[in-house]
Amino acid sequence: EPKFLNKICTDIIAYVDKKLEYTAGDFSSFAAKKGLSKEQIDAMLSGNLSFDTKKEGEEGEEAEGGASPKVAAPVAGPPKLSFPIPGSVEGVKSGSKSVLEAKNLWFRYSKDKDYLVRECNLKLSLNSRVAICGRNGCGKSTLMTLLCSEACLSESPEGAVGEVSRHCNLRMAYMKQDHLKALGPFFDTSPFVYITQRFKHGFDGDLQKRLVEPEDEEEAQRRKALAKEHGKYGNEVEELVSRTKMGTQLAYEVRWKGLDDPKQNTIEPISKLKAMGLDKVVIACDERIAAKAAGLDQRPLTRREVVRHCEAFGIDEEMCCNRQIRGFSAGQKV
Repeated sequence: EPKFLNKICTDIIAYVDKKLEYTAGDFSSFAAKKGLSKEQIDAMLSGNLSFDTKKEGEEGEEAEGGASPKVAAPVAGPPKLSFPIPGSVEGVKSGSKSVLEAKNLWFRYSKDKDYLVRECNLKLSLNSRVAICGRNGCGKSTLMTLLCSEACLSESPEGAVGEVSRHCNLRMAYMKQDHLKALGPFFDTSPFVYITQRFKHGFDGDLQKRLVEPEDEEEAQRRKALAKEHGKYGNEVEELVSRTKMGTQLAYEVRWKGLDDPKQNTIEPISKLKAMGLDKVVIACDERIAAKAAGLDQRPLTRREVVRHCEAFGIDEEMCCNRQIRGFSAGQKV
């Protein structure tokens, strides 16, 4: 956006006739010096405007002293992306039934900051197709993070804390805005290595790590304090092993820290686990169970299987298996 470029740019570099042309000043100064109209600015920012002064073939004529043959380049159409058709969710027979619900969500990064999310309420079904719109910094990505339970909700001005609930068999795919951090350790490897490592256990290992580990030291201390009140012998939860039902509500088999004997495992209702501040740990267990139910643990992580997955997103076999992620464009890394 021009306003954004004006705030951060002190010089503009344009690619003209295979050379870099420097112009001092912000984007508005650059556009004024070039005499660009609003339509030309929009075309340039979308990559559809060239500043070259020489027509195709002129450079060859100067170098060779004569006209060079012109070959028409193939017209590139829009890239074709193929996405898998989502499967059904066990226990959900209607596409209009709510599978994710948010009640009274409030969020701010600290008590001295303004709220980014205020009194948000929504319901999503399998039929829902929703686009979140708004200016930069208004909280779109923050809301997505809250809906995926990857951030802790803030108290409302009245001191109440909202809730995000989801169907236990729902699997969510979420591309984080700062997802490149997860790629960091794999920049010098290929996409094939990255995918086989991330999904080697039959589920998304990176997602499990984000959900199970405390978001920060404050959350870690809160879990310890709640464990002393609700945990077995005051111990924290080490892992949720399996899921069952206790009456009308879900319950989970818990392995406790410091109690390695399986006989020490207990079945705890979801209400108790939430009281211990383990909402995200419950979701992590549900994700593993749902992935297994979908057969992801049976999907082979062979070269052919991974290549076929990448080809659907425009990454061919050579790039998938032999190119380092570091050399990919930002779009390809996504």
